[in-house]
Amino acid sequence: MGRLLTRMTLGRSTAQVRHVTPVPPGSAEGLVARVYEQMERDLGMQAAPVMLHSPAPGPLAACWLLLRETLLAADPADRAAAEAVAAGVSLANSCPYCVDVHSMVIGGLGFGRDAVAIRRGDLTAVADPRLRDLSTWAWASGRRGGAAGDTPSPPPMSWAAPWAASPVAPAPAAPAAPADTPPAAPLASLSPERAAGMAGVAVASHYITRMVNVFLGESLLPLALSASARSRFMALIGRVAASRARRPPVAGLSLGLVPYAPLPPDLSWARPAETVAGAFGRAYAVVDGAAVRSVTEPVRDAVLETLAAWDGLPPGPESAWIDKPLSLLPLEERAQGRLALLTAMASHRVPPSLMAACRDELGGGGEADRTLVELTAWASLTAARRVGEWIGAGVPR
Repeated sequence: MGRLLTRMTLGRSTAQVRHVTPVPPGSAEGLVARVYEQMERDLGMQAAPVMLHSPAPGPLAACWLLLRETLLAADPADRAAAEAVAAGVSLANSCPYCVDVHSMVIGGLGFGRDAVAIRRGDLTAVADPRLRDLSTWAWASGRRGGAAGDTPSPPPMSWAAPWAASPVAPAPAAPAAPADTPPAAPLASLSPERAAGMAGVAVASHYITRMVNVFLGESLLPLALSASARSRFMALIGRVAASRARRPPVAGLSLGLVPYAPLPPDLSWARPAETVAGAFGRAYAVVDGAAVRSVTEPVRDAVLETLAAWDGLPPGPESAWIDKPLSLLPLEERAQGRLALLTAMASHRVPPSLMAACRDELGGGGEADRTLVELTAWASLTAARRVGEWIGAGVPR
């Protein structure tokens, strides 16, 4: 059954990707082929959130490093907690696809009712104290001060799907009273290495959710499935994924895909976790290098200046925050500037019409695919890097 689900999911991976054409596994060469080989070995499938990067080999490898070394290679004892962190970020960034994926694994690891609460967006209903504290902290982590517990608790999400309330097996933890406010700096109770690992999951998730919002749909499974069928498939996929989570890949093996890069000062929080630090240093260098080719200097400056003043809160109407930086760009760069700014700060608002306009400006074809991936990857990782500065302040050294 695991092989069947893998084949079904792989068959949907390429079909799920919007706006660009991913490289089929049978046609992959060079770095793309090496990433696909590792992904197949470690995941048993080609995951669409990684595969969508394949028109741009460098960002593809960077995404794989971040996902693998922070989440997939996590200690089995920490995997449910790491998935809860990723799910909290996914809720905050309005990424239902990612919420589905992470809640499926949480359910497969035995926290069935907590998975339903997370999928519903009701983090106060998560019974396991550790999962509740970390998911709530992660939900707030993308806001200045939020990682320290200075942000109100998240409300249930308005987009919670009807299948979220499907009956499941009870979670193994005894019910606990829901927290009224986010836990203050939950990483402080962890060892420096484990705290850096959890922070890495959060920062990587701030990157991946943005890319998924731009290039994928709302769910891993077809939306046409009935609620009961969806619930059964999600439970089954979750059990298959959880079986792999209990046998994680050896940490650090993906680092050889990308040349070593020194750790920049704003990444000092990652240093206690050697492989996490190695993944972030390399990923930042690769994506920044790709941006030199695909993102004009005025667009990069507009994004950096806007993020420097950003407090992490969802921006208001576009006219209130995006028109001014766009007005400073040459006319021919404004569509790509809008795409970069929306990807960084409101990725769930990127409209298909904007992607089409950017493709037309770039001439279409494979080079346009590569440029779109490199531009959005840079914008996503730059925003995640900004969030990482806030998160990193809470990592014990």
